[in-house]
Amino acid sequence: MNIFQNFWQNPIIVKELRSRMRRKRSYVILTLFLIFSAGIVSLVYFGIAETNDFYPDPDVRRTLGQAIFLTVVLLQLGAVNFVTPAFTAGSIASERENQTYDLLRTTPVSAKDIVRGKLLSGLLFTLLLLIASIPMESMAFLFGGIEPSELLIATLMLIVTATTFSAVGIYASTLLKRSVPATILAYVIANGGLIILPLIFGIIAALFPYSFDSLDVFDPDKNIVGFFIFATLLWILASSNPIIAAALSEAILLDSGNVFFWTQDISPALKVYIPSPWMGFVIINLFIAWLFYRGAVRRVSRREKQ
Repeated sequence: MNIFQNFWQNPIIVKELRSRMRRKRSYVILTLFLIFSAGIVSLVYFGIAETNDFYPDPDVRRTLGQAIFLTVVLLQLGAVNFVTPAFTAGSIASERENQTYDLLRTTPVSAKDIVRGKLLSGLLFTLLLLIASIPMESMAFLFGGIEPSELLIATLMLIVTATTFSAVGIYASTLLKRSVPATILAYVIANGGLIILPLIFGIIAALFPYSFDSLDVFDPDKNIVGFFIFATLLWILASSNPIIAAALSEAILLDSGNVFFWTQDISPALKVYIPSPWMGFVIINLFIAWLFYRGAVRRVSRREKQ
């Protein structure tokens, strides 16, 4: 109860939410996103329905449910990627542009409350987009092929991604004095982990497919320490990206039926329990979000002391 009271007692959150939800742009973005998502889902539905007599065939129905679920999740991830950094990257930078930042510093609101209020106001609107599109995502249950655990994990990963992108945006807003450069910087940092990092990894794997053949990291019988170190690095790399982490988690779920762990027999006497990548994604990205949040608080506090 105290958490909700402290939440609404933050004047920055109340002011930002009121001003944001009174703008026509917020309703236009929400409406266009839902119309666009519904159009894409309809194309997927009719495309599969016209090429398959899917009602008598349960396998085709499951394929349709999985296709709708994957489509909506990718649309939600695209919305998080394009909307979230823009909402938070200009929050503090716009105060400087409008010459209201000095006035804001004279209020008794602390640096932590300023950063927290700006961050949560942008994050809550992104969560509104995700919540509004969940009914389309739930359509997959009508056709089958999707478990409730998959919906919950996908929603949790999207919320964590939105939180990380919001923290990146608020930190970029404290670095630069203009909204446009801050927004560009936020997009570059956010897409670095989402697109650039897997792209670099794929290029290296394509150009140097045999670069690790001379090492014994793939053979636990020859180098058990190197094997675990290399496997841990690969797990961290895979868990740091939402698309890769979700795909591997889905593969592990289909293979073993376990949402949380995957069992791997390293040797006849050694069995290893590997956490599903979605768990690593949540932990890693929440830690990254906390680092950016703390960095933004320190920068605002430093300016207040100056």
